[in-house]
Amino acid sequence: MIEAGNHSYSSDEAAAFDLFIHYAKEYAIYLLDTDGLVASWNIGAQRLYGYAAEEIIGQHFSIFSSGDAAQDELAKARGLGFVEREFWCKRKDGTLFLAQAMMMPRWGSSRKLNGYIKVIRDITLRQRMEDRFRLVVESSPNGMVMIDASGKIEMVNNQTEQMFGYARNAILGQPIEILLPHRFRPHHPSLRNNYFVTPSPRPMGIGRDLYGMHQDGREFPIEIGLNPIETEAGLMVLAVVVDISKRN
Repeated sequence: MIEAGNHSYSSDEAAAFDLFIHYAKEYAIYLLDTDGLVASWNIGAQRLYGYAAEEIIGQHFSIFSSGDAAQDELAKARGLGFVEREFWCKRKDGTLFLAQAMMMPRWGSSRKLNGYIKVIRDITLRQRMEDRFRLVVESSPNGMVMIDASGKIEMVNNQTEQMFGYARNAILGQPIEILLPHRFRPHHPSLRNNYFVTPSPRPMGIGRDLYGMHQDGREFPIEIGLNPIETEAGLMVLAVVVDISKRN
C-alpha cells in the first residue's frame, strides 16, 4: 500500500497513478526523494520548464526557488500532509511564469516517508486577467462591490470608498448589509440568498427605490446592477452601484 498525502493506493492503483503522472501534460508533476532531490520529471514538467528529464533528475528542487523556502516547504508538507504556495519561477530559457505549487508527502508501509510529490500549474495568464479586471474595476466611475454566497464583501473599488465613506480594509470581510440603511438590513439576506439560487445579470430592485448608507449615517438613492461571476472560490456577485442623487 502506498499513500500520497492522505490517500492510499493499492499496487495496481499506484502503477496507474504513476502512469498518469508521467503523461499528464497540463501540469508539471515530479517526485522527490526524502532529501528533496528530483526522482522523476513528467512530460508536463518538460513542457513547462523547458528542461529534459536527464537535466533535472538528481538535482535538488530548490533550483526553482530559494533554499530556505524549499526546506520550509518540505517540512510543512511532511508535517501538515499538504502545502500550497504561489511564486514566480524561471524556465530554462530565462522567462518567468507564475507558479501555483502543491506538495504532498508520499508514505510507504508503516508510514515510512518515501518522498514527496509536487504539482505545478502555470497561472500567469489567470493572474494577468485578474490584474486587467482589477484595473477596469478601479478605473470605473461607478462603485463596484463583489460579494460571496454568504454576503461577505470580497472586493470594492476606489469609487465605492468615496461613495460610502469607508476605507476598503474596514469593509472587506463585512456583510454587504453594512452599506444599507438599517431598516433594510433584516430582510436583505433572504433576497440575497434567492438571487444566488437563480443568478443572472439584471438590475436590482426593479420598481423599488434603493438607498445606500454612508458611514456617517446619511442615506442616498442608488441604482444597482447585479452580475454573477464564477471564480475559483465559487460563485460571486459583482454589484455595480450608481449614486443617482444628482439625477433626483
